[in-house]
Parts: sequence; structure tokens; C-alpha cells
Amino acid sequence: MYLGIDYWMTTCMIFVFAALLEYAIVQWISRKDKDSAFYKRKIQELRAKNDPNGEFTSQFDKLNACLQVRIKVLSIIRNLRLRCCL
Repeated sequence: MYLGIDYWMTTCMIFVFAALLEYAIVQWISRKDKDSAFYKRKIQELRAKNDPNGEFTSQFDKLNACLQVRIKVLSIIRNLRLRCCL
């Protein structure tokens, strides 16, 4: 009682879901080892893209450097005030 189109649609659906399952399995296997060469290379590429000088700095590193400069400037101002008052 089945028509040829029923077999065709069933076969197509099986292949579609098999391809999705294959994709999921390959992704799972490739991500199983987080320290793989692929991920190390991707991290290096992202760091080179974000910082061409090779120094990877986060926002916190920049904030820390800014605070260090501010502390130095304040200490210089404090020393100048103390010299003026003596």
C-alpha cells in the first residue's frame, strides 16, 4: 500500500538525521580533549588578532597599570607637598 514517495521521504529523513547525528558525534569527539592542538592554535590566533604585539592583556591588566600610574603620581605629589611645607 506504500507509494514510492513514502520510501523516498523516509530514506531522506533517515539521511538527514544521520548527518545531524554524525555532526554531533564529531563535535563531541573533537571537544573531548580541550588541550588539543586545535584549541591551542585557535587561542593563539585570537590572541594575535586582539593584540598584534603579542602581549595578551585583559581589562583588569589595563586597570591595574592605570592604578599603578595613579599611585606613583599621587606619591610624587605628596612628596612635593611635603618639601614645600618644610
